[in-house]
This record gives sequence, structure tokens and C-alpha cells, in this order.
Amino acid sequence: MKKISVFFLFVAALSFLLFSFEKDKKIIVIDAAHGGSDNGAVYGNIKEKDITQNIANLIKKNNSDSDVEIVFTRNDDEQISLLERTTLINALKPSMVISLHANFSPKKPEKSGVEIYPQDNEISKNLAQKLSSKFENSRVIDGESFHILRHSEVPAVLLELGFISNEKDRGYLNSEEGQAEISKKILDFISDYR
Repeated sequence: MKKISVFFLFVAALSFLLFSFEKDKKIIVIDAAHGGSDNGAVYGNIKEKDITQNIANLIKKNNSDSDVEIVFTRNDDEQISLLERTTLINALKPSMVISLHANFSPKKPEKSGVEIYPQDNEISKNLAQKLSSKFENSRVIDGESFHILRHSEVPAVLLELGFISNEKDRGYLNSEEGQAEISKKILDFISDYR
């Protein structure tokens, strides 16, 4: 209960601070999936929560656009509930949300590539198509009902960055080079979004 109260105080304070941003400043929420005791997909010592946080950190670190403010739903290895994430998102009212994940298909280790899931609206579907164009071997998949997509009141896409269960994807996702390339592609997409 205390954690939730502290979280809502944080949301209120952050919302107040955002009023000081320039009116035309674009706020983008990066939702690094999982965290804390929730590792997400795991293969050996490779954890989805670490991959998503590393890429989120690179997006923020390498953002050179002064008109874009990158905000996280989690800032470190902490477990934030889906309700807390969407409450924060809806308080901030950002331009869009990108939820970062890594896929897992143990019965089909040959499955690979990027999957992008949009909200069920035209704006998010268009965003998903534009984001897909930044990645080779990517596909947009409609009709999934993830919490972050259902409950975010702003355009949102859920981005599965690759399959941890696939040897090639796993090596790429877990490498510094791969994470740097992915973060750059996402930043390029954000800078194109006006």
C-alpha cells in the first residue's frame, strides 16, 4: 500500500513538473518491460528486463533532440505494475508510448524478428507501420489486447525486439552493438514523428 501511495505522489509531482516544459515539447514514454523479481523471458543468464532497460537507457542517453523529452515508466531494476505504468502514462499525456519487450518461443526456436503490436486505432497502426520500416525482418500484428495498449489514453505500440529463444536474435539483443543499433532505430523513428 505504501509503495502505491509513494508512486501516486511521484505521478502528481512529475505531472506538475511537466507543466514547466515548453508547450511544443514532445514527450515520449519508453516503457521498459518487466523489472525487479519479474525477469520476463529468460535464457540462461540473459533476461528480458535487462535488455529492455539497457535499450531504454541508450534511447534517453543518445537523444539529442531538445524538442523531445524521454520519460520512463521505470528508472531501474524495479517491479512496476501494469496499472502503475498506465496511470503514469495517462497522467503525463505524452505524444506516444513505446513499450519495449523481448519475445520467447521455446517450441519454435527458429522464430525470429521484430513484432510490433499497435493499439486498435488508426494513429497507432500508422505508427506501427512507420516503426516497422526501421527494422528488417519485422511485422505488424493487429488484434492483440495487451494492458499497456488497452489502457493507455495516448497512441501506443508494443515492440517485441526479437526472440531470446532464437540464437541469432539472442546474440544480437544481448550485445552492445545490437542494443546500440536498436536504440538508434527507435530514436530515428521518434525524430520522424511530428
